[in-house]
Formats: sequence, C-alpha cells, structure tokens
Amino acid sequence: MDVQFGTGFKIDTSFTPQTGDFDGDGEQDIAIVATGGKPLGGESGYGYTVQDPYNGYFGWGNPKITSQFGSVDGGPARRILVIHSWQKPTPKAKYVLINIPFEKWDITKKMLKKRLISILEIQESTGMGAILLFDGKKYRWEPGDADISRLSAPGDFGTILTNFHV
Repeated sequence: MDVQFGTGFKIDTSFTPQTGDFDGDGEQDIAIVATGGKPLGGESGYGYTVQDPYNGYFGWGNPKITSQFGSVDGGPARRILVIHSWQKPTPKAKYVLINIPFEKWDITKKMLKKRLISILEIQESTGMGAILLFDGKKYRWEPGDADISRLSAPGDFGTILTNFHV
C-alpha cells in the first residue's frame, strides 16, 4: 500500500479487504479500509483521485473542502482505498474515498448500465445501510435498506441480497 498511496495511510486490519469488479471491466479491483494519511497531500505524487461520495450525495462533494470536516461518525477518520485492476503492474485507477461513516461492510453484485458490477454495502453505527458504487466516472454513496446486522464484526463475510435502487 505504501507504493500505491504513500506511507501516511495505515491499513485497518479490523476490516477484511473486499475484492470484486467495481468498474465493470471484467478485472478484479480491491477496496481496503485505512486510517491516517493526508488524502489531498499525496494525490498528485501517487496518482490517485480523492472523492467524497457521502457528502457528494448531499451536495458537498468537493474534497478540498470536505477533507477538512471531522469524522462523521465520531471515530477515527477512515478512508477506503480502492485500486481498479489491482493485480496488474500498473493499476487502471486509484481512489481514496473520504468521510464515509460505517462500522461494517460487505460486497454484493448488481447490474448497472447492462454490466454486472460489485458494490460495497456499508452500515453505520446507527444501523443505517447504504451502498458505494462506481458509476463509470466516480464513486457514489446511496442510502439503502442494507441489513448487515447479522455480521458480528467488521470484516465478516456474508451474502447480502437486498433490493437497492441503483
């Protein structure tokens, strides 16, 4: 991860990395939860894009502004590091997703624009569920009816079949 995102980010080992095809190109991508780091500080040096899908949903998606916000759930500032085509020598794209409140996560697959893509399901400490999906240009946060309460701890796996409005 240091090579892809810099030394400031530390992998949060309480969350299992999630793999799937987030961009629908048929190649495996990876999402990893990390803490620390200065997302905007390494954007040009490491070639990743910083996005804030959560605040973007509410109309405040400019990471130059929202990166200064405190943690939305009161805990440590978690970032989701995403690498498209992560197994290739040069990844297709890299993202640092900031300000997303969640305590649990899982992955599922859904059809989007006639392509089967992997979608991250997240659940906040309040029990509210949501999804993170890549729309072809950026990551979007969408509230949903995800019920992943049966997961006992971050990183547990399970198949979640819920009806999201994508």
